[in-house]
Amino acid sequence: MKSVSKKVLLILLACILVFTLVLVACGKKKEEKKETKQPTTAETTTAAPETTTAADSEAAGEYEQIVLNLIDRYNKLLYVDGAALQADDNTTYTDGMYQYRLVTDEEFKSFGHINIYLDDTLTVDAARECFPYLVDPGSSSVPVYLYINDGSVPEGLYELQAGKGLYPYIVNEITDITVDSDTSFRATVSVEVTNADGVLEMTCVQDEGKWKIGSWNLTQ
Repeated sequence: MKSVSKKVLLILLACILVFTLVLVACGKKKEEKKETKQPTTAETTTAAPETTTAADSEAAGEYEQIVLNLIDRYNKLLYVDGAALQADDNTTYTDGMYQYRLVTDEEFKSFGHINIYLDDTLTVDAARECFPYLVDPGSSSVPVYLYINDGSVPEGLYELQAGKGLYPYIVNEITDITVDSDTSFRATVSVEVTNADGVLEMTCVQDEGKWKIGSWNLTQ
C-alpha cells in the first residue's frame, strides 16, 4: 500500500509540474504576441502626423497662391489707376489742355471692363479705400480715362498721357498666413515698393464665390 501511495504521489507531482510548465509556456507566447503587435501600433502612430503635415502644407500652398494672385491683380489695378496701361501713343484725343491716348490692353477696352476687374479683385469697401477714383471716376478733377465715340478719333477707351507714377508691389516672402474661417484668412507679406522694403498685411475673403482683398495695409 505504501508503494502504491508513493507512485500516486509521484504521478500527481509530475502532473502538477507539467501543468505548471504549460502555463509558463502559454504566458510567454502571449507576451511575444503583444510585443510583435506593438511595432505595428507605433508605425501607425508615427505615420499619421506625416499625412496631416502634408495636408497642411498643401492648404498653405493654396492660400499662398491666392495671395500671390491677388497681389498681381492689385498691381494691375495700379497700372489702371496710374494711366499706365498698354496704349497707342500715335492715336490721341485732346480734351482742353489734356491729351489722351488710345488704350490697346485687351483686358480694359471700356469702363465696364475696369469695373469688372475691380469688383473681382477687391470688396466694395476695400475698392473705395484703395482706388477711389476708379470706383468714382467723376470724383477726379481731371478724368484719368475717357471713352470717345464721337467719330473724331477711333472709338475706344483713352487714358491720360501724363499719368501718375507707378509703384507695383514686389513680393519678397509670405511670412505668415492665419486662417480665420473657410471664407477668410490673413496674410503678412514682406514686399518691396517704391524702392524700399515694407510689410504688407492683407485680409482675403470669399465674396460671391471668389477670393478678394478685404483690407490692404502697408507699413514701411
